[in-house]
Amino acid sequence: MSHVRHSGETLTDSVAVEPFKVYVHVEPGKHKLVETRKAVEGGWRSIANRLAIEGQHDLANDVQRFVNRMSPVRTERELIAHELRQRIREPRVRNQLIMPRS
Repeated sequence: MSHVRHSGETLTDSVAVEPFKVYVHVEPGKHKLVETRKAVEGGWRSIANRLAIEGQHDLANDVQRFVNRMSPVRTERELIAHELRQRIREPRVRNQLIMPRS
């Protein structure tokens, strides 16, 4: 059994799924991930500021855009839940959930 499949199966212990809604309980490691992300973003913003001071404004703007476009901080379970939500939103999958094939 693959790790992702196993994680998806064990996810049901901490995720409640209702039609078109998924609720995830906050995991203990989430705080550390958020703190790490803040430090990483701070480092990149420092680089952008330094580049701007040195007159490399285009590169500084590129770095700022990179930071602004970083995906949200998610634990492994949150990533799996996000993927499930994305799949549920797909019309083909949504119709299968509403009207299962016989």
